[in-house]
Amino acid sequence: MIAAALIVYGTWALAGASQDGDSEAALADIARERDAIWQVNTTVSGRMYSIDQASPSPSTDGMAEGLDLTLIKFVTPLHDDGAPYSLEPFLQRRSRLSFSLDGGHFSTRNPLGSVDRTNWSGGIGGAQDTYVQRWLALTSGEGYHYDALHDVGVHQSSHAFAGSLGLGVRAADTRVDVSYGLLVVDVAGSVKARQSLSLSAFTVIARCFSASLSGTVIPSGAEGDISLEYFPTRALGVFAGAFAGRGQLHSDDLLFRRYAGRAGLAAWIDHAFGILGEYALTIENLPTQGFDQSVPGYREVSHTVTLEIYWRFPRF
Repeated sequence: MIAAALIVYGTWALAGASQDGDSEAALADIARERDAIWQVNTTVSGRMYSIDQASPSPSTDGMAEGLDLTLIKFVTPLHDDGAPYSLEPFLQRRSRLSFSLDGGHFSTRNPLGSVDRTNWSGGIGGAQDTYVQRWLALTSGEGYHYDALHDVGVHQSSHAFAGSLGLGVRAADTRVDVSYGLLVVDVAGSVKARQSLSLSAFTVIARCFSASLSGTVIPSGAEGDISLEYFPTRALGVFAGAFAGRGQLHSDDLLFRRYAGRAGLAAWIDHAFGILGEYALTIENLPTQGFDQSVPGYREVSHTVTLEIYWRFPRF
């Protein structure tokens, strides 16, 4: 009887262990199925702006809209490891490839009652961020952008080609990047090239706080940006940032000054779906300039609202 009882007990114990093993294997399979390889970012933005012209030009205002679609592929699967969803790619050192399409439009009211100043634009681009070692990453990007501008007596198209190369050095959860950029712009047959050099740093503290700082040397000036984000839960991030720049901020030779502030939050429904909302205030000044002061200045104030949707999934 005792021997029979031991045999029955041993058989039951082995069966239970087998079931536990099967359960753990099933849970591991489910976890692997949740691992993301792809991410799609869809961004919609709307901007209202007012332009205070220097005399004798009258002031005016306008509206702008933008749409951007970016497809990201993680070279190795992105695990759901309990960290804030927004920080998982960085914390897990995931190499990634991206491809983007964008389009935009603006319309500036003609204060004299004539034809409005309008512009349609579109672009395509690609980028990669690859960890060749745990402490070293190589980056690159390229893109093309087209603009068609219409105004009183003006029907002008422009083509812009951009490229960049860089590297990032990482220690624990802090990474410093340096990159070189080249922009070639063809405006109605007039071609100009602009170079830039950027230095940036990004760090994560205790998996609940991130900070980024960047500075870029541009023609005749420089620009800088700072951003901070706090994650009270893994599904919610609250952020704010500021920007300042002076120099040839656009593709022409005019010197601008620009200041901006932004704030918003990112909320994830689960590991696969997130939404970001942001408001930004931008002030741009063009001082009166030119050898004979022939270029009148202006001050533009912009209010921009952005909605971005994230979707992560394991396969198409």
